[in-house]
Amino acid sequence: MIRQAVKIKNLTKIFDKRIKAVDNISFDVHENEIFGLLGSNGSGKSTTLRIIATVLEPNSGKITFRDADGDRNKIRNIIGYIPQQDLLYGDLSVIDNLYLFSYSYNLLKKQRDKRIKELLDILELTKYRDYFVSSLSGGYKKRLSIATALLHHPKIIIADEITIGLDPDLRGKIWQLLKNLRKEASIIFTTHYLEEAEKLCDRIALMDLGKILAYGKPKKIIENNNCKNLDDVFHKLVVNKKK
Repeated sequence: MIRQAVKIKNLTKIFDKRIKAVDNISFDVHENEIFGLLGSNGSGKSTTLRIIATVLEPNSGKITFRDADGDRNKIRNIIGYIPQQDLLYGDLSVIDNLYLFSYSYNLLKKQRDKRIKELLDILELTKYRDYFVSSLSGGYKKRLSIATALLHHPKIIIADEITIGLDPDLRGKIWQLLKNLRKEASIIFTTHYLEEAEKLCDRIALMDLGKILAYGKPKKIIENNNCKNLDDVFHKLVVNKKK
């Protein structure tokens, strides 16, 4: 039986009273699946993620979380949010950043120390634990940003463009990490890399100008549009329509 982790119904977000960034969209995310929001810049995908993560308030619509009753604090306790721009403290060390972020989750010291050690190992940050964040490369900052979001074993992981600008080796490692994380969480992520979504996602929603143009399993969407891959689907539904 498929169970829904998150259900989004008629979600709308308007900026400056006239810019409809998200336009009455609906979709759901199943437990233990990787769900991708795809689209070009300005399509509304990042705004949608920020609303799900409780960073933004929608103008209308409803989001239901299976493991929270609508209370914002309870929702945030089950979410791990990895934003596009890393929200790290550059003048602190890697380990101090992890300690600082752990306080908001009220972890017991024993739990905290065990989890931090696990994440340092998983994300290959152990030898950098005492480095100032400002001295790290972009790739290692991204690893740390991921670690801060996973401290409390979130049931829903929200990741916004986390592989953009990374080298192929690190992108591959993050792909594998997402595959491993889906055993214990539902993952919602945005990406510009359509081949990435095709390989990783159980289901996707393709967005443009705040609307969902295609929704479902990647292979089914490709077949329904008589295309070879998601890149062809994107060109057919988005690029060619604008010419």
